[in-house]
Amino acid sequence: MNKSAVHLNFQNVIANGEAMKSDTTKLNILRSTSCQVSYFPNTRSARCRSFYAQTKSKRKASSKSRKISKVLCFSFNVRNTVKQEAWDRIQLLEREMILAVKEEKYDEAARLRDERQTEMASWSDDSQELLKVVKELRIGNRDSRAGALEELESYRDHRSIPAILEVLRDPDPKLSAQAEKVLWNIFCHSGDNKVDKMLQEGMMAMQMVSNLENAENIFSKVIENAPDFGEAFNKRATVRYLRKDFEGAVEDCIAALSLQPDHFGALSGQGLCHLAMNQPEEALSCLRRAVFVNPRLDQIRAYVADLDQVVEEKRRRTEDLDQKDSL
Repeated sequence: MNKSAVHLNFQNVIANGEAMKSDTTKLNILRSTSCQVSYFPNTRSARCRSFYAQTKSKRKASSKSRKISKVLCFSFNVRNTVKQEAWDRIQLLEREMILAVKEEKYDEAARLRDERQTEMASWSDDSQELLKVVKELRIGNRDSRAGALEELESYRDHRSIPAILEVLRDPDPKLSAQAEKVLWNIFCHSGDNKVDKMLQEGMMAMQMVSNLENAENIFSKVIENAPDFGEAFNKRATVRYLRKDFEGAVEDCIAALSLQPDHFGALSGQGLCHLAMNQPEEALSCLRRAVFVNPRLDQIRAYVADLDQVVEEKRRRTEDLDQKDSL
């Protein structure tokens, strides 16, 4: 969900419910890797599955695009093409290679390195260059990492997202801010100029309250044309939130997260929707995950702190009532 949709009176929402054998050998093998680890697997939590099952039984889809979002919530990420699978395979080899080095199994590490190089031999020049830039982002100095982020922004390749997410935790505030900006640019890139243009039209339309219905229709068309484009669901979720269609917005957030599990915008957006529906426990779960993925979300972090108190007070009241009933 967009930052502009996050600015709301928290207390009013709560009150009203609306809203190798040598160091050199080790270094050489480690520097040849660019291991990436996603913070969350490409699955939804049990809480999300339970909530979605409930809302699904209560709501009837009013459009083809809404039906698509429901199907997507139970599907694998359709972006896992052969190209993506090859990238994932290289990342797996690199993780295994790092583990072998840590365990001082240098022969095994060398074998994995050779296997990695063999598999990469058939890669396109662009993919190999992308991997080099990702590696520089992970092991370079401050200036070279900033330069790597600029290059990755120009590539706008979703395969680089896990590595960029790691930079959100960097102690250098300028570098982490740059990483967040790059991530949003990648999130908004589908790879299809026509689809990207439609998304931009929807984003322009949603700037005016009187145009929100039109913006939702535009994003629905984007989803029909590109059902594997997570940001289209996230943007429609934002519009539905602004139109107070909180259940519809949650559905879209879940769809976005099924396509991009680390989308901190969708995580925070879903949390705000639960908050508006006076569901503090569900809100707290989503907002905690959002802050875990992106520690830069200061406003969301403040909501988490307040929600911790709200949920704890609710728990205590429930316990007190249970004790009175037992007397």
